[in-house]
Amino acid sequence: MVRVYHYLCSHGYSPNHIGIIGDSAGGGLALALLLRLKELHTELPAAIGLLSPWADLTLSGDTMTTLSEVDPILRKEQLSACAKLYVQEEDVQNPLVSPVYGDFTGFPPMMMITGSREILLSDTLRIAQKALNDQVEVRFEIVEGLWHVFCADPSLPKVMMPSENWLRSLPSTSHRRDNQPEARRRFGGLTDMRGVEQNGGESVMPAKLG
Repeated sequence: MVRVYHYLCSHGYSPNHIGIIGDSAGGGLALALLLRLKELHTELPAAIGLLSPWADLTLSGDTMTTLSEVDPILRKEQLSACAKLYVQEEDVQNPLVSPVYGDFTGFPPMMMITGSREILLSDTLRIAQKALNDQVEVRFEIVEGLWHVFCADPSLPKVMMPSENWLRSLPSTSHRRDNQPEARRRFGGLTDMRGVEQNGGESVMPAKLG
């Protein structure tokens, strides 16, 4: 993935015109890519989008248990088996393996979409809080009653899908520190995750959602 990104940048694509998006394990890989690019002192892309990201291979999020009875797709045992195959001898808390343990300082604006009925919900919540703590612009949507990577389900009516074309709304240099006030005005998003709570398996959206 790093090689692909460097290839694009060396063949006429500006980082300001590149957005990275990933779903499920691909969401974790998208975060790991940006963490690795930051380690390499490479200019980061303009935005990152995460759909139901799996970003903690320790499986320590509380919704692994609290939502296990309402998730129609994922099971902790299934994820545990996949994690063992992927991690092998690596430290499972290495941020390039479990990005929820990474430092997101300097990251571009981040968009996350998840369903309220999936055991990976706590991964998304923790990423959002960590990003906010690291001064990253965050837009976060929980869609009530839906499941893991529901955005990829063609059987769902369009009205149930997030409607905002958020990538087009981003300023091209929004992740640069000198443009943060303008990015916040145009991008909107969360300023605090303390309003996000679990209520009987459903998620209560925070008041400060732009």
